[in-house]
Amino acid sequence: VWLDQAIPSHNGQVWARGHRLRICGELRRLQAQGVLDVLAVTSALRAAYLRRAGFEPVVVPLGYDADTYGCDLGVERDIDVCFVGKVDSRRRRVLLERVGAQLAKRGTRLTIATDLYGEARTRFLNRSKIMLNILRAPHDFVGQRLMLGAANQALVVSEPMLDIAPFVDGKHLVISPLATLAETIEYYLAHDSERSAIAMEAYRFVRTHLTIEQMIGKLLSVPPQGNSN
Repeated sequence: VWLDQAIPSHNGQVWARGHRLRICGELRRLQAQGVLDVLAVTSALRAAYLRRAGFEPVVVPLGYDADTYGCDLGVERDIDVCFVGKVDSRRRRVLLERVGAQLAKRGTRLTIATDLYGEARTRFLNRSKIMLNILRAPHDFVGQRLMLGAANQALVVSEPMLDIAPFVDGKHLVISPLATLAETIEYYLAHDSERSAIAMEAYRFVRTHLTIEQMIGKLLSVPPQGNSN
C-alpha cells in the first residue's frame, strides 16, 4: 500500500483525529488479512505518526512526472508572484490578504488562482517568477505544492513548515517567517539571478533525483514486512 494521503490536514481537530483513527483501523484490518506487505508514506511526519500507532512505514517521496506536474516551457515570466490553490480556510485567506496587501504597498501584485489544473496550471506557473506557499493549517504537508513549483521553475517562497524533505531550504526553495514573507519575495524579485539559480536547482533535482520511476523503484526495493501482529 502506498499511503499518499493517509494523514491529511483539516481545520477540525476532532474530525482529523477521527479520520486518522479510521485510517489506522483500516490498515490493521489489511495487516490482519495478510494484505499489507509494505506501507509507504510521502513524509517523515506521517511515518512518525504511524510508527506511534504500531506500524513500520517507509518514506518514499512523491515522484516527479511531467504529465502530472508540468515542466519548464521556456516562456516569459510576466507574473511576479502567484498563489495556486483553494482559499477555503480562514487562516490561509487571512494570511494571503495580509501578504498581498504588504506586496501591494511595494508595488507588487499577488496573483491568486483558485481553480487551475493540468495544462492551464502548467502554463500559469511557467509565467510565474515566484510561487507563494501559505498553509491551510500549521501542520500541513504540502509535498505536491513544492513539487509543482520545482517542476515549473517557479521559485517557492514559503512560511515555515514542519516537513519539507527531500527539498532543502536555500537550495530548492526559500523559507521565510510570516512577518517577512513580503520582504523576502521583494528581495528575490530584485535579485533575479539568485531566484533563477534556486528555481533551476529545484528543477534539476526533481527531474534527476525524484522521478516517479525512481520512487517506484525505491518502493519496490523494500522487502515485504509481512504480518507483524
